[in-house]
Amino acid sequence: MASFGIKKVKNTDIASSYDIVSKGYDTYFLKTMHRHNDEVLSLLLKKSVGEQVLDLACGTGYNTRFLQKHGVKAEITLVDLSEGMLTQAKEKSVNNNQQLTFIHQDMLSYLRSCPDEKYDTVICMWAIKYQPPMQVIKECARILKKGGRMAVIVNTADTLLEIRALYPKLLVRNVLSIQRIMRDLPNPKNSKVFEGWFTDCGFDVTLVQKGSQRFGFANAAELVEFVTATGALAGYDRMIDLRSDKIKQQMIQYFDTKQIDSTEHRFVYGIFEKRKNV
Repeated sequence: MASFGIKKVKNTDIASSYDIVSKGYDTYFLKTMHRHNDEVLSLLLKKSVGEQVLDLACGTGYNTRFLQKHGVKAEITLVDLSEGMLTQAKEKSVNNNQQLTFIHQDMLSYLRSCPDEKYDTVICMWAIKYQPPMQVIKECARILKKGGRMAVIVNTADTLLEIRALYPKLLVRNVLSIQRIMRDLPNPKNSKVFEGWFTDCGFDVTLVQKGSQRFGFANAAELVEFVTATGALAGYDRMIDLRSDKIKQQMIQYFDTKQIDSTEHRFVYGIFEKRKNV
């Protein structure tokens, strides 16, 4: 298809997908999934996060608000490529005379602009897959102080299997409507692969665990609404317009026929510490 001049989905396209869902992101996604962010952040807070914290691909700023709620007084930098998500982070931010800096930029561009050993802690929830993970982690190792820590959650390759089974069928059925080509996201296959990303980049493992969260719905229409309103298909919705009435109806029909009324997010999370000799 590339020979016909179809463009590839870019990071800015994925950011635009999140712009669309930004106002409802906390309601549709974090209303349930925040508990997993909370678990990782609570484990992180068993030790001091230091004076300089980077909330990388910060989304609506939930992680920063959690830290503030639990007494963290560090200077926090919030970075996101989605203007919509960053606007939500600003609007929902807690004013407690704490220095918060909001930066509209992609992860790698921002990291590469940072001096060595600037931060004590880096947080990156649900987003490290949107740029080459190993490149992101190597840059984080560089900008973290010795002994600095990184907390990450990312979906695994077997997440949202019900949706992954449907998507190729939608592309075949709507081949003339394909606008861009989306690369397959580099979600880790399992916790061992995930752990290897960090150990290969100069980190020691403090904790790695896997998890899952099933979402059940009253009917297929509610499932489709969830999928198109959470960012779960960010980027893929730039290949074809998943929010068009026509394609949403095709999705509903498929789920009804297969009697599917739920889907499951599968993920891994971890806390990692930069080696002293790196």
